[in-house]
Amino acid sequence: MGTFTAPASSVPIEGHASKLWSIDGDAMKPLLDTKSAAPLCGLAEGTLENWRSLGVGPKFIKSGRRVLYDPDDIAAWREANRYQSTSEMEAG
Repeated sequence: MGTFTAPASSVPIEGHASKLWSIDGDAMKPLLDTKSAAPLCGLAEGTLENWRSLGVGPKFIKSGRRVLYDPDDIAAWREANRYQSTSEMEAG
């Protein structure tokens, strides 16, 4: 019988009521709110908030009224938007 790997998800952890955590297999890391995620994106909080409504920027997670970002999603978004030159950007 194979081992069970939990799917990536967001769950509250006992003793950490104010934080949600990203679970990827056995690794757990805290999710980021907009204020914490914006500097990692190189953006102002307001820009990140506006981009959410436009469907631009890194993926986000809604947990009730909270908006959270998985650091892995921010890293993936940054990598997907990495270019060598402006002509490469226009072609992509």
